[in-house]
Amino acid sequence: MKKILLVIMVLALSIGSMVGCSNSSNDSRTSNKEGEVAKIIYGATDSYDTSVNYVAGAWITAGVVETLFTVDNDGNTVEFLADGYEKVDDLTWKIKLKENVKFHDGNIMDADSVIFSLNRLVESDQMNYVDSIEKDSDYSILIKTKTPYAALLSKLSEYKSAIVSPKNTFKDSLIGTGPFKFDRTEKDVKTVVSKFDEYWGGEVKLDGIEFVASEDDMSNVYMLYNKDVNASYLPVPVTEVENIKAKDYLKVEKNEKVEQTVLLINTKKGALQDKNVRQALSYAIDREQLVEKACEGIGGIPSYQYLPENSKWLNRDTRKTNYDKKKALELLSEAGISDTNGDGVLEYEGKDFELSLMTYDYNLFKPSVEVIQAQLEEIGVKVNLEVTTWDVTDKKMQDGDYDLNLDMAVFYEFANPHSLSDNFQSDSYVAKCTGYNNKEMDELLEKAGAATNDDERKEYYNKIQKLALEELPVMPLYFDVKYIAMDKNLEGFDFNPNMVMKVTKDTCFDE
Repeated sequence: MKKILLVIMVLALSIGSMVGCSNSSNDSRTSNKEGEVAKIIYGATDSYDTSVNYVAGAWITAGVVETLFTVDNDGNTVEFLADGYEKVDDLTWKIKLKENVKFHDGNIMDADSVIFSLNRLVESDQMNYVDSIEKDSDYSILIKTKTPYAALLSKLSEYKSAIVSPKNTFKDSLIGTGPFKFDRTEKDVKTVVSKFDEYWGGEVKLDGIEFVASEDDMSNVYMLYNKDVNASYLPVPVTEVENIKAKDYLKVEKNEKVEQTVLLINTKKGALQDKNVRQALSYAIDREQLVEKACEGIGGIPSYQYLPENSKWLNRDTRKTNYDKKKALELLSEAGISDTNGDGVLEYEGKDFELSLMTYDYNLFKPSVEVIQAQLEEIGVKVNLEVTTWDVTDKKMQDGDYDLNLDMAVFYEFANPHSLSDNFQSDSYVAKCTGYNNKEMDELLEKAGAATNDDERKEYYNKIQKLALEELPVMPLYFDVKYIAMDKNLEGFDFNPNMVMKVTKDTCFDE
């Protein structure tokens, strides 16, 4: 899933908030010492077009650009570069801007620069719900939507909504408002940022950061062990977590993320057209065992819903599909799938009931499909595995040439359930790939998106979650838990689980 994968690649890991650093003269790496630079494994960013979510996410991670709004640790949308907002009427929002915020080029962020930034998205049809954006004063704008649109503030938290200087060409540099300004990129080697002395948020403690390119998990770990870098934004393998903790100069931060590992089901193919068959497969998967075996017991949290437990939008009345082999076999039998010859393999329409299960070699996908294969074969379903590359699975998804696909999904992006539309709206990428097309679902999603009253929205989203779990075009398996390793004395990151991990003005080396 192209959009989902790219977003997830920049999503970071959670726990904690910004922590201050000391200036002890006995510390060889004190935060205000001249030349203080942290080295962090993340990747060399050679694209500067912030109208692309994952590109902008990388630059937010690096502390170069910022958004009008953000999401706090509790999932609330709060002002960031904005200084307040007002709902003028059902279609019109007034956004007040912070004053005296400087871009890295020395110019002041004002209404004109914000309109420039957001109009890039309107003109590229990425904010197709917006009718117009107008200047209200030097430090306020009016955004008018085409229809009532409750998710607007959440959308202004998205990375691609980052506010950038109108002087940007987006060719070889990037000018934002963050605590760090772009210095240089060495393609496939590193990206370097340096502190911005006129940052609106106050003193920036590090002099700079080098983001070192690396894509091999174990190479990242060895770089940490050898003290070649100070941190890795790329998650470390769960098999190495205890080894890292044993090092007296390293620490590990646990991050319970909002993205999930899921099974996408081709609802237009064979027996999988029957929702009871899809439900049977869900009953046949022991998620507790899946997490224990495939995720080493620490790399995931079993999930039976689309939204996390701490979300105010979660429908807590929907049933939990517990592991139940008997129930699975009953549902399959009702669908005409049973073991008629006693050989331990189920038959469907006179043939062995076989399913293909594909994925690509990423994160814990490979061990996950192996566990699922074994669990489904326990009830008599023959499963043919195909572990390939993402581009192959993407092509097969779009062509409908698959049965089951294990992949990543986000239903609660930027702490907003509006992301459910990206998976279940009939014209969405995911719904097209799963063949899911339900008029009732489309109507519920449309009404939920337009409802500006939270109680009304909650009622619609409860119905949406209930319907999706009944029809099950996408099957929740487990929420991802990731781990970031870093120097024990490196502090001051923003580990908000609802947003990308990022450096802050307070990132520094403590004692």
